Amino acid sequence: MTIDEYTDWAATIAKVAENPSVERWSYLGLGLAAESGEIADHIKKLLRDDKLDRDALAGELGDAIYYWRVSA
Repeated sequence: MTIDEYTDWAATIAKVAENPSVERWSYLGLGLAAESGEIADHIKKLLRDDKLDRDALAGELGDAIYYWRVSA
């Protein structure tokens, strides 16, 4: 699956209403922040251990893209 295919898929999963509630925006923003923190943790471990779990990082990047895309 390409990144374009993934973002297209994500857009079909959790559509945001034209005028979303504050709670909905909060949920999406917090989800994106949480995933960003997990991405940062993988980078921290790379700097600390000189090892990178590429599959796990790719999964976290996909999660971050999901939250970005469903709020776009």
